[in-house]
Formats: sequence, C-alpha cells, structure tokens
Amino acid sequence: MGEFPGIKLSYVSRENIGYADLVIIPGSENPKESMEFIRSRGWDKEIRALSEKGAVILGIGSSYPLLGKTLSFSSGFKIKETIKGLGFFDIDIKLRQQEPARASGKVLNGLPGPADILSGLEIEGYRIYSGDIIMRGKENNFIKICDNSDNALDGFISTTGRVLGTFIHGIFDNSNFTVRFVNFLSNAKHDGSIIINNAKSFDFKKFKEAEYDRWADIVRGNLDIKKLYEIMGVVV
Repeated sequence: MGEFPGIKLSYVSRENIGYADLVIIPGSENPKESMEFIRSRGWDKEIRALSEKGAVILGIGSSYPLLGKTLSFSSGFKIKETIKGLGFFDIDIKLRQQEPARASGKVLNGLPGPADILSGLEIEGYRIYSGDIIMRGKENNFIKICDNSDNALDGFISTTGRVLGTFIHGIFDNSNFTVRFVNFLSNAKHDGSIIINNAKSFDFKKFKEAEYDRWADIVRGNLDIKKLYEIMGVVV
C-alpha cells in the first residue's frame, strides 16, 4: 500500500495517530495485547474520532475482531478471558487459529456508501484465523470465499461503508483491488484529492518478486552460498 502512487503511509508505534484518511489496524500474534496497547496509547479514542470525521478504518487478520463488541478465544489459545473491542460492529467473535491457508474470493456486490466501488472484485491472500460470529447489527458481509463449496463469508463492513474488517491478509497485493480501494478512499473524502495517476501500471506482485530477487542478489553477493549449503547439508 505504501508504494502506491499518491499514498503516504506512516507507521505509528508510540506517538499519536494524528490526521489520517485511512487507519489500518494490522494483525498480531496476540490480539489481547494489541487491544490493551491501543487503549493505553489512547488510540481507541483517536480512531473513533477519526471515524466520526469520515476516515476509513480497516482491521486485518486478528485485528478485524477488535472492531466488534467482544472478542473471545477458542481452546487453542492461552488467553481465556473475553475482551472488549472497539465497538464499530455489533458482533461478538470467538477467534479460532488455523494453519495458514490460501484464500481466494470475491467482494460481495451492493456494498454500502462509497465502498460500493469495491463490489465484485476478485482477491487472493491467506488466512491464519477464522471465527465463530454472533451478529446483532445491520452490518454487511464483505467477501465471499471461493476456495470451498460452502461459499463461506468473510469480514464485515459498516452501514456507512467506512469501517471494514477481514481475516484475509495480503489483500493489497491484488493490484485491481488496491487501485479500486484508493478510488474508494478518494470518494470517501468527497473531494477526489488522492492522486491515482498511473496507478494501473503498478503491479504489486511484480514489485514483490523484484524485491525478493534484489534481496537474493544481495545475499549471494555477501555470503559464501556454497559453504552455506555445505553447513545445511544441501546437495546442489
């Protein structure tokens, strides 16, 4: 996302969030500690205030359930207590761990508000978590998973179309989705001020492969690869 033309991405660790058109809450290994840290920094209030001003809020992976009312944990977790979420979605989620698995799907049609521009987009990524959900509000499901025959649904989007959550990691590696998502942000701002010139020419998958190749060249140029293979017992 940070490599996308017209986007300035800032990582926040200790300071205030400040002004933002989009707040991404990334996944973590311990969502309970993540929620405690968010509250200790006062970010829960900042995120709420930004949302009320029209900013888009996106929770990914284990942080998607933090957008709901409560989050509890299945027997596979050491965490036993139920924690209070940010309350954007009127849902309760019991989080379940699973083996990392590829996930492909399609954004559902007819999404509310400015998010309608995302409708019908195909995406690929991976999931580490799933969840049992009790839903009480009028939130819309976000994505239909196409990897299995039961047409499972993933994620939610608020009735305003400005708060989204998904268990799927890597959604911004899908160039078509990211181009449309930036347009979505521009529409959500009401002024179209995010510049997306040449956006379609940016291929995130090719960019990642090029970066992997670049780092591989650096490793080869600075290590005795033959000796490394000998230590590892790899025959080449």
